[in-house]
Amino acid sequence: MNRSIAPNDMRPSHFACNGDPNGYQKGTLWLHAALPRGSRDHEDLSLIIHSSRFDRLVVRFIYRDGAVEQQHVRSGNFGTYWRAGGQLAFRAPYRDVPVVAFTLRFDKVASAHLLRMRLVARGEEATQTTGLATLTVLRSFC
Repeated sequence: MNRSIAPNDMRPSHFACNGDPNGYQKGTLWLHAALPRGSRDHEDLSLIIHSSRFDRLVVRFIYRDGAVEQQHVRSGNFGTYWRAGGQLAFRAPYRDVPVVAFTLRFDKVASAHLLRMRLVARGEEATQTTGLATLTVLRSFC
């Protein structure tokens, strides 16, 4: 976590998870997750993030061979990442080696506690986002 916005090309050298994040609303919040070894192949993955208020989001998919694929959006300019139900879907580009981790960079995110994310197989992506949008609409009429 940075209390000011990190330079564009910055990547943290390590992550420390101690206590609740604070001070990120005017800075950069970094989240990192390694995928468990031995679980099913991590080749066709999509990261679905329920959009929250932020200025910029960078998603980095990290592969077993050390390669990094990066995608990003800015507030108000979600492009092809936008999905029904106010969600953003980031697809890990297919490579001959699996994804082993991902890192998220949020600049000026409103609340870390309101972020909702799921990692799903690429085939499940459309079903999950459409299902959630339908559920949201149905709930509003009840």
